[in-house]
Amino acid sequence: MEFTNIRQDNTVATQTHTLRTAMLGRRFRVGSPLVLGTLATITLHIFGLAFLGSRPPGPALSQILQALIASLAGIGCLQASFRSAEFARSFWRLSAGGFFLWGVAQALATYNLYFAPVATQASAPGVILFFFSYTPLFAALFLSPGAGAPDRR
Repeated sequence: MEFTNIRQDNTVATQTHTLRTAMLGRRFRVGSPLVLGTLATITLHIFGLAFLGSRPPGPALSQILQALIASLAGIGCLQASFRSAEFARSFWRLSAGGFFLWGVAQALATYNLYFAPVATQASAPGVILFFFSYTPLFAALFLSPGAGAPDRR
């Protein structure tokens, strides 16, 4: 990557910098189970919304698929963390934690709303997990670039 700097005497200095990319060349394969499962889940969700809409079992199916999509996003973040360097690994793991908490909260809310013997919408125990699911994503804002590096303290 080239950066062009203009000096005070109006001369141009060009410096070539190489950026270390830990994930260069390591991508999800198009035919991987995670990619295919995600595409199938999103497609099923679109068809469920289009054909069932707000009639039962449409909302319940939509809620279940949302919990599944959150879990798949968490798995994708975990897989990205395995391929990443120190700083990115911490970010991806915090993101995965947020998605998994959101998936658990969605699953609990779906159970309480549609499958529990008595609907406890006002005091559902999983509602607080929706708020806590953003905590790992918020914590990722405060990561320092040297996070996880063994030689920096």
